[in-house]
Amino acid sequence: MSASQSALSRFPPEVLGECFLSCVDDRLPTIALDEAPVSLTLVCRSWHNIALTTPRLWARLSIEIWNREEKRLERIVSHMSKLLERFMAVPLTCSLRFFDDCSRSDEEIDQESVLCRPIIELLLQHAHRWSDVVIQSPDYVESLTSPLTIEAISFPNLRRLSLWGIDTDQLTLSLTPEQTPLLEALVVPSSALRLWSLNWSHLRSLHILDHEDDPEYLSVVFATLPSCSQLRELRIQCHCFETDEAIIPLQNTGRTVLLPHLTYLSLATNRDDLICAFTDKISAPALITLFLEGFDARHAPRSVISFLEHHSKTIETFDLGPRCKAGQTGLASLWKRLPNMKHLRLHHDASTGDILRSLIRHYRDKDVFEYQFLEELSMDVTPDILEADVFRTITQFLQAFIYLEQYDTLGLKTVHFRIACGDPGRGKHQEQDPHVQVASRLTETLQHLLHSGLLKDLDIEFVDERLCMKEQPRDGAVWTLDDPDAGYYLEHE
Repeated sequence: MSASQSALSRFPPEVLGECFLSCVDDRLPTIALDEAPVSLTLVCRSWHNIALTTPRLWARLSIEIWNREEKRLERIVSHMSKLLERFMAVPLTCSLRFFDDCSRSDEEIDQESVLCRPIIELLLQHAHRWSDVVIQSPDYVESLTSPLTIEAISFPNLRRLSLWGIDTDQLTLSLTPEQTPLLEALVVPSSALRLWSLNWSHLRSLHILDHEDDPEYLSVVFATLPSCSQLRELRIQCHCFETDEAIIPLQNTGRTVLLPHLTYLSLATNRDDLICAFTDKISAPALITLFLEGFDARHAPRSVISFLEHHSKTIETFDLGPRCKAGQTGLASLWKRLPNMKHLRLHHDASTGDILRSLIRHYRDKDVFEYQFLEELSMDVTPDILEADVFRTITQFLQAFIYLEQYDTLGLKTVHFRIACGDPGRGKHQEQDPHVQVASRLTETLQHLLHSGLLKDLDIEFVDERLCMKEQPRDGAVWTLDDPDAGYYLEHE
């Protein structure tokens, strides 16, 4: 049956246009020929015309560049140019992300920097349309012979901007309150805080990403934070190279920073002293969710304990990152400062058993009316959990934690597992797939707890292995739809 004879051909064009939009609602579409929206234009002439007259279909775009062959990059530039010029007046949501190959030689890096530059420049030409934009540059952007420049223009639609992997010395972008009247969310290196004169009080979300030789930027961050009085979400992610230099004296970072509206705080670093610096200087009386990554929980630094004590009445969700070293004594001191914790998220492997054991001891030793009992436990796991000793330890402690005799009516309600896979959409129903085996064994082991009513909900999710062992996505997050690493701990070898 031809397209003109089909039932779909009798649909009004505006209805088909809405159907086309539903094809890309849950993701940022790419320029691939076999994916919407481009694939919709190839079905028939009618669909081609309807797709091309639906502006919102072309206002969102994701470009991921892995292979940097010259001909392929030229095709990408050509396709991007056509799509970006399709509807010049429509605000643009775009994610441009480069992925590096560590095996490249210096000569290949120089060549690739020349090839990839037109792609970045093409997106910059449409900066006046930006609404929600991510630019994750290749590492070799620092080797460019001349910096990328955005002239002083207005960004009337810009609400969210994420620049990472880009050194601000290589991207000349001057932002002012007059240029960015709607800007509410930033993902930037700390150097941008010093260079830009934004109206910081308009920001609702700030994510600072740094990979520095030393932590001298700390004073810049603390100088800016007092102006961010309306922040709801704050993420500090920094990786300092190995250095013998101590953190600058805390007194040089100024007085305590009060963030009265902050409900979400994430601190991820590879240095204990940086965690201490921030927890010692930030006060957030409305804080609900706390993510910590990189401190040694075996000794529980004084500033972390003090921070938890000051926010013990409001913190309901605690997220413990994988690089937090677990220890019975340190963990016990953490739980004591979290009397209202309802949700706990763990991103650990073998040490998960130790964490669960410390929770069992904590709740068994406390009066039932003294602490809010944990309602939801979320754990990241990999197929390695099937190793006999690891699986037995984790599931035994998990079952014991779910069924604490004196709290049999107040026990854990929900357990959520995130299982890491290379491709979450493939192989879920193949019995030999190791990820499916993990899900099956976990379900089998905890099934009797579900039947008995002690556990209300067992949720098992397959996620991309790049997202496992990392901070979980935020509900209603301000980060762009196709930027999975924004808000997650960045891996550094």
